[in-house]
Formats: sequence, structure tokens, C-alpha cells
Amino acid sequence: TITVTSMSLKDMEYGSAFTETVAAPWRGKRNAEIAILNVNMDGGGNPLTLNNATFDLSQLNAAEFKGVRVYRGKVGATPLATAKDGAATLSVSDLVLNSGDNRLIIVADLPADFTGTIPAVPVTALTVDGTSRSVANNAETTEILPYVLIGTDHVTYTVGDAIDFYDDGGKDGKISENFS
Repeated sequence: TITVTSMSLKDMEYGSAFTETVAAPWRGKRNAEIAILNVNMDGGGNPLTLNNATFDLSQLNAAEFKGVRVYRGKVGATPLATAKDGAATLSVSDLVLNSGDNRLIIVADLPADFTGTIPAVPVTALTVDGTSRSVANNAETTEILPYVLIGTDHVTYTVGDAIDFYDDGGKDGKISENFS
């Protein structure tokens, strides 16, 4: 005889919030991941709500980044929120959280002539289940890759110094099957 005993899920509790390092994009990249906020939760019963997460876009505006938007989990077809070009902040609210990692991914279309370090996108406010929370590693920055990958979007580059151009296979030459 086999006896099966069910257990109740542990009620959800706040774990931590931190920013993650993003992969370095190249000049002119569209939908470039520029910041990731991870809100980690423990337990799956009685899910909690992310009441508000607000991101400061002021440094991106100074660098003329366009099309700033936020996705949940992965970059997909429909963003959670989109900032108007020049907006000072971008906010997300009223998200039911999952057990484990809850990633909010900030993406933007990078200027073709931007080089150096992507400006930080600090989290200026984070409220989970009515309680204000702090964010570890807030305001991570990422270096732009020193070359250009040719994609399917039309982008005009101004070249003053020497720069390498690669097709979608990059430096390794692994061209995707349908690249044309």
C-alpha cells in the first residue's frame, strides 16, 4: 500500500531584489537589454503583488536612447510599459509575483553612434505587498561592444575611427540559417 500525503504550499514571502548584469550590446542594436531588475520570492501560496517599480531614465535621455520599454521574464511582443522618448521615469505596477525569480527587463534602441558605457538605469522605488524594498547592486552599467553587427533593421553609422563590421554571426562567424 502506498500512502500519499499532500502538503500545503508555503505562503509567499519576499526574498530579495537586485539588478543583474546584462550582456554587452553593440552600437545601434535594437531591443538591447540595458538593465534587469530581479525580484526574488520564496513560497508559492497566496502570491504577493509588486505594487510599483520605478526606473530613472534621465541618464538614458541624455544619451538619446529611444524606445525604452520593460518586459517581464523575456523580451517579447508586448511590453509591460513603454516610456515616451524623453520621459524621466518608467514605472510598472500591480504585477502578481511568481515563486522564484521575477525579472523585469529594460530594453532600448541604442543610438548608432553611441560608444562607451551604457548609462545606469537605477530603480528609484520598489514596493512589494505594500512595503518599500531596497535594491542590491542598483544602477549596474554595461560597456558597448567595440564593433557593429549588421542586422535586419536599417541603421546609419558615422565612422570616424576604425571599427569592425560583422554579419549576424558576429566574430565567431556563426551566421543564422535565414540571414540574408
